[in-house]
Amino acid sequence: MHVRTIQTELRATKSDDGKMTAAGRAIPYGVETVLWTDGSYEEREIIEAGAFTESLSADDQRALWNHNRAIVLGRRTAKTLRLSEQEAGVDVEIDFPDSPEGVSKFTNVKRGDVGEMSFGFDDINLKEEFFKEGDLRIYKRTLQKGKLWEVSPVTWAAYEKETSIKARSKEEINERIQLIKSKLSEASEGVDGTAVLKREAELRDIEIWL
Repeated sequence: MHVRTIQTELRATKSDDGKMTAAGRAIPYGVETVLWTDGSYEEREIIEAGAFTESLSADDQRALWNHNRAIVLGRRTAKTLRLSEQEAGVDVEIDFPDSPEGVSKFTNVKRGDVGEMSFGFDDINLKEEFFKEGDLRIYKRTLQKGKLWEVSPVTWAAYEKETSIKARSKEEINERIQLIKSKLSEASEGVDGTAVLKREAELRDIEIWL
């Protein structure tokens, strides 16, 4: 599962009957984001409009706190999590639990201590491009269809923009290097995979166990 974190504005409101709700943009569509760069190698990603349409219709997403499966804030089938797809992305509304923990988490959002949203998903249809801009080698992902598992208010973004946090095995790293070498063979003479190895080492250092 991939994880992305975005800077967003979470609006926290409390109704007259005591319902605690936070709302904001959970997933942006059509925005090209640099996931990682070291000046010579760069990873970019775009989520196409409608990439999660089918999943939003068929799947039962959860709202978690910091991707912690033990802290469930809401669920679609319980109508305590509402996800609505717009042209520009997917908006979220979460009704926080009326419990000491729910009140505490809602207070964090209302005070502005927590202002990022993150989401976990799997690729289903993915367009991959490998090209160069000057001396910069670029790997670009365009998510055309994905399965959305959960959305989470998060206390700390791993990067300032969307980021992928996923542990990978040595075999996966080597496969990635070979793929980039083959796709950029003519345009990138001398690619030794150093940038990719550095990227994967950083991912392991900040990995989140889901």
